[in-house]
Amino acid sequence: MHRILVVGERPEDAQALGSRLSSLGYEAAASSSEVTLALRSVIAFKPDVIIFNAEPGDGSKEVFRLLERVSQLPIIVQGDDNSGDEMVDYLDEGAVGYVPKSVTPTLLSARISSIMRRSPQQLETGVIKAGNVTLDLERRQIHKNGSRVPLTPTEFKLLRTLADHSGRPCSQKFLLQRVWGEDFVSCTHYLRLYMGYLRQKLEDDPKKPRLLVTDWGHGYRLVADYSRVPASALQPARAAIA
Repeated sequence: MHRILVVGERPEDAQALGSRLSSLGYEAAASSSEVTLALRSVIAFKPDVIIFNAEPGDGSKEVFRLLERVSQLPIIVQGDDNSGDEMVDYLDEGAVGYVPKSVTPTLLSARISSIMRRSPQQLETGVIKAGNVTLDLERRQIHKNGSRVPLTPTEFKLLRTLADHSGRPCSQKFLLQRVWGEDFVSCTHYLRLYMGYLRQKLEDDPKKPRLLVTDWGHGYRLVADYSRVPASALQPARAAIA
């Protein structure tokens, strides 16, 4: 049974949606969007997915950014039905989906199921497999065909960000914010340069990437097969991360 945390500025709305999701077979809980309370709910409830009820204004976006950064969980945003600019903003910030507040519980449930199919819980081992590349994110070890691949700190940070959102496209703005910071969101040449470095190290044919792919109009995406790999299966380290 998947655990869903509904976070909203109006507790009565969050609780009502949580009740409807519970009736559909989810284990649901509701929380205020006040930062401290929301983070406590994430820690205590340990949800699989967060549904964030967005309100107009920058305050709601700040809470979303903090939740997304701290929880590292898939977050579906519920927003105004006709707010196209707001939808783009939240998707750029890392939301896995944006649905109108008028969405029916059945359609929302279908969206949750879709996300859970492509976002299995990989944190149990901290190791995921993508083609012939194995990523041990906790130990900061990357292997290709059983051989250790040394990465610079920036390369690892970029790969880790893509791995945390594997199967989903990450916009250039989102990746630049996460890896280099707010002051570098216009430095797209940095991102292209480091994606090239990673492809040279991890792809069989960097000119025809199959692991680190470009989703035109959306950004970059890590294509992982989600196979869980025991940490003991990794080869002994032969080179330190640069």
